[in-house]
Amino acid sequence: MKVKDFVFAKAPPISKNDLAVKARALMRQNSVRALPVFDGQKLVGVVTRSDIAKITSTKSNLTVGGLLWKSLITVTPEHTLLEAAKILLKEDIKQIPIVNDGKFSGFIRDLDILKGISANKTPSKKKSVREIMTSRVKTFSFDESIAKVWGTITEHASFPVLQSGRIVGVISTKELLHSKGARIERESKTIKHSTKVGNIMKIVIGQEQKFLVSPDAPIEKAIRKMLDEDLGILVVAEKNNKLIGIVTRKDLLKAYV
Repeated sequence: MKVKDFVFAKAPPISKNDLAVKARALMRQNSVRALPVFDGQKLVGVVTRSDIAKITSTKSNLTVGGLLWKSLITVTPEHTLLEAAKILLKEDIKQIPIVNDGKFSGFIRDLDILKGISANKTPSKKKSVREIMTSRVKTFSFDESIAKVWGTITEHASFPVLQSGRIVGVISTKELLHSKGARIERESKTIKHSTKVGNIMKIVIGQEQKFLVSPDAPIEKAIRKMLDEDLGILVVAEKNNKLIGIVTRKDLLKAYV
């Protein structure tokens, strides 16, 4: 299967001269994690949710162009999904712009690649979640201050949240992007009571079990759950919500590449 069969074209364009706070607003409004950046009609880069989350000020004068620190990597519509997956994993990125004859048509995202590859190929050797999960996991406490952990989240995207040693939630750059109050608190030197991780995390206990997966579940089940719920991370837990690892989209892709 080819990239042209999985084009994601819902991300609105933005100029490199636009303010970064405009990019933040566009990401929130359109529920996307990356925007194509243009200089006139020319694609010059990609700005991501992690880039924007690093800006804590609500009134920053930083332009989008000031956030473009990575070289622009593209694929053509004729690249295969496997080729795109290898590029994505090598470059440690989550989406790749699709360009043909100098014209941008959309992104190929890790989720799209995972959907296409898993539908037409079986995992190479590893079969269960336990075999591909990351077991050494950085976690945050339910009661930790967002201001304290902000920088770590923007660098590494998603983290499990624990309370009394049990998994209760997940926090990511998406929550930071939507938490105006937390940004104001982080830039302020007068506010003494910071928003806690538990106040803005996504809940994974009770009825919200979509983030949880068993270590013995087959890889295909983890993929279905990630695709159905549009998740960036799955929390691997044993009985009583005891955390033993996480699985990301890239972990799942590596099982096929």
